[in-house]
Amino acid sequence: MIGIDVSDCLNVGTAFKEAGANFIVDVEQGFLINGIAAKGYYYILRTDNRAVLGMCRKKFKPLQNEILALISSEIVTRNIGRLDSIGTLDNGARVWCMLKLVDQMYNVRGDAIQCYLLLMNGHNGHTSIQAGILPYRLTCSNMLPTIGKYMSKFRHTLNAEEKVGRFVDDVVSQFKYIDREIASMWPLTYHEMTLSLAIEYWKACLGNARTSVIEKIKVYYTEDTLWGAYNAINSYYNFDYGRTEENRLKSLFQGTKINKCLIEAMKIVQSEPNFMNAER
Repeated sequence: MIGIDVSDCLNVGTAFKEAGANFIVDVEQGFLINGIAAKGYYYILRTDNRAVLGMCRKKFKPLQNEILALISSEIVTRNIGRLDSIGTLDNGARVWCMLKLVDQMYNVRGDAIQCYLLLMNGHNGHTSIQAGILPYRLTCSNMLPTIGKYMSKFRHTLNAEEKVGRFVDDVVSQFKYIDREIASMWPLTYHEMTLSLAIEYWKACLGNARTSVIEKIKVYYTEDTLWGAYNAINSYYNFDYGRTEENRLKSLFQGTKINKCLIEAMKIVQSEPNFMNAER
């Protein structure tokens, strides 16, 4: 995965520095092509390399990555999670930090699921600091859909530093939904599938997929259940999808494509009610 492994770092500030995520952003006057100032519009840029990351209106105050580090530090200090990895996307337009959640391990019929907390800060003018839960299927390192999408948002406003504790409280308050979301995946493990049915499912997920894509997904299909078919296409999105690793990671963080796969799987389950009542 793109990013720096900081799991051995004892200091959050040092971890952000090692990952190249400790840069500062500023707001400066924007200009039209003819050099005339664009009234009411400003560049958001990095102060270290002058790279323009986005545009904003006058009242916008960037949330520095220091705030993301403070939130991460609060989570580590409270023993809610431990540092895992930190990285940047689009030259720093988005900065992310992944923390491994303490005591958030699940089992889906023999599959170990470890939950991580994804924190994201945006410098594009319209993205706030966001938090979401990312389950990982450990047997194949598959990133599953983000629980609750980005369930907590930290707005770009004044006095943001004072809100760190409340933001973390809000994130923790959402953990109660994890059990429900993981439990919703259980029926997939009881639904038997043939390869031909799995292919029909993958086509429903992908739309007009090329044969070569289906062939790639078949490589990951190791068990004859809907859970196996679902995780096969998850593996494709985790390891093969997209032209670059960065684009693949952005797609995974957004979660839209993988969420569609889960929705299509649940349609199959709901069409056969006997599987909805299967005992775990």
